[in-house]
Amino acid sequence: MLGFSIRRGRLLRKRRRIAATRLTLVMIFAACVAVFTAEWREYAQSEASLVAADFPIIAVFPTNTDSTEAAFTARQFGALYYIGESLNIPAVESWNKISAQISDLDEITEGNPLPATARITLRPEYCSREIIQEAVAELRRIAPDCEVKFDAVRAEYAVSRIENINRLIYLGLSLPAIFIALLLYFALRAERLSDPDEDRALAAMGAGRLFMALPHIVFAVISGVYGLVTVLAFRYVATFLPNGIPLVPTSSFADTAVLSAAVFGIYAVLSVATSFSRVK
Repeated sequence: MLGFSIRRGRLLRKRRRIAATRLTLVMIFAACVAVFTAEWREYAQSEASLVAADFPIIAVFPTNTDSTEAAFTARQFGALYYIGESLNIPAVESWNKISAQISDLDEITEGNPLPATARITLRPEYCSREIIQEAVAELRRIAPDCEVKFDAVRAEYAVSRIENINRLIYLGLSLPAIFIALLLYFALRAERLSDPDEDRALAAMGAGRLFMALPHIVFAVISGVYGLVTVLAFRYVATFLPNGIPLVPTSSFADTAVLSAAVFGIYAVLSVATSFSRVK
């Protein structure tokens, strides 16, 4: 029966070229929405990373701390799962930066009074009020002699900003999914109901629902595959365009392929559901 359904599904594509083209175009549009959604998610995640990196927790080591010990402690900080980066800033480096800005600093002070510090940032996905408090407590536990401090105002801004970005990411994924599902459903439903007389004739001869539905599933899947492959091919080619062109994508091809595959999964499920619909 499967071989017959495949042959009949291909025959339906030849007989219903307009419907096949319409389904392919709908799938192209749906896959393009998935591509733009992947780009939007990449932009939102990059923005969240920038916000998280702009909010550092500073650990100030005692002035007599050895540079090797400070570097080791900074690595301990970085091993925590919610820490994105733990940058050790030696006292000499801090002194050189300030000396470059103040030319007569050597005449004002004797030696280097600056301590070594560690600049610590959280991963965007863990940038919350609870994690910030937990991170500060854990840093103080690891290095009790260090002074751990952060800007509470900037912390509140960073947390609020990232929470808003996460909400936008959620909306950017859910709203297109609902729109695509409705679009695909009505397109597939219209194709399924385009020839009710044939279904009535097959039902009168005793054909089962599976026998009548499989050719339409094959018809819809083939049309959808053409649309999906077309979009992914253009998306793959766009990866090799020179930088600076607006069409050059920023998200990875794998992310786009995963979202496009999810769209095709919705398409396939809806094609099965609509193909088994009874024609009155």
